Parts: sequence; structure tokens; C-alpha cells
Amino acid sequence: MATLSEIRPKWMEYIRDGLLRNFDCNVILVDWYTGSLPPYVQAAGNTRLVGVMIAELIKFLISKAQSSVELFHVVGFSLGSHIAGYCGTRLKQEGLILERITGEVGIEYA
Repeated sequence: MATLSEIRPKWMEYIRDGLLRNFDCNVILVDWYTGSLPPYVQAAGNTRLVGVMIAELIKFLISKAQSSVELFHVVGFSLGSHIAGYCGTRLKQEGLILERITGEVGIEYA
């Protein structure tokens, strides 16, 4: 079985390291590898659930760490961009507006 470092894309580490180098922030990397496996239709369907789970984590962190939604920035690539959007939608349903969502679809998929 592959370890997390073997399956986590390098770009995630680059973004994490860059953020930590330049900002006083926390970075949470979401490993949804098993949920993103083929068939594509199932992986696409899993994006809603993962987005809701991230929204619940953000709500928990806000309530327990006395944080605010304005301090969160969700970034996703490919299907992860859909996850970021679903996370924002779920938070909005709860009255929390996620002001920063960055989604990127790879050129090979466009």
C-alpha cells in the first residue's frame, strides 16, 4: 500500500510550504485519495460529501478556536475545485460566507 507522501501530489506540498513561509497561518491538507479513485462518476459524486465534511471541520474550528470564517481560504484542483465550491455552499447554508475559494481545473481536462 502506498504511503500518503507517495500519493499526495507535490503541488500540495509546494502550496503548503509557500503559505507557511510567507504567512502566519495554519494549512490543512485533505487526503481524499480513496474517494477520488475511478470510476469518475463515483469520484465526482464523492466531491459533495467531502465538501460538506470540510465545511463541518471549518465550523468546528470556528467554534472551538474562537476563529472566524474570514480567516479561511479553501483551495482545490480539478475535482478538488468542486469540493471547495461545495464547502462554500454548505457554509453559506449555515450563514457563514467563505470569502476566499480558489479552484483550478488542469489544462489537460479543459
